[in-house]
Amino acid sequence: MSDDTPKRRGRVLSATISGSASQVLGPSTSRVAIVFSPPSTGSYTVSTEAGVTDGNGMVLVVGGCQLTITLETHGDAVEKPWYAIKNAAPAPAPTVMGFIEVTE
Repeated sequence: MSDDTPKRRGRVLSATISGSASQVLGPSTSRVAIVFSPPSTGSYTVSTEAGVTDGNGMVLVVGGCQLTITLETHGDAVEKPWYAIKNAAPAPAPTVMGFIEVTE
């Protein structure tokens, strides 16, 4: 008997972000989910827009909830490139964001 169930693979990633927008994930048609973790300090904003600005997207804050983007719920947004920017407050130093990419 063969198992035709799709095989999902996850990988934990991190990116150092600053006050300038940067791409943290490229496009992928095999991606089915992304889980962004809240930061340990400060806050950051993520978006599918290359020109993401501080607070103009989905904002993750210390003590907040994770942000989960899935193919089933959010459609092809999960397959697009993703960008992030560190929010200005409380300090200008770069921050490290953590996230999980799930592919099939």
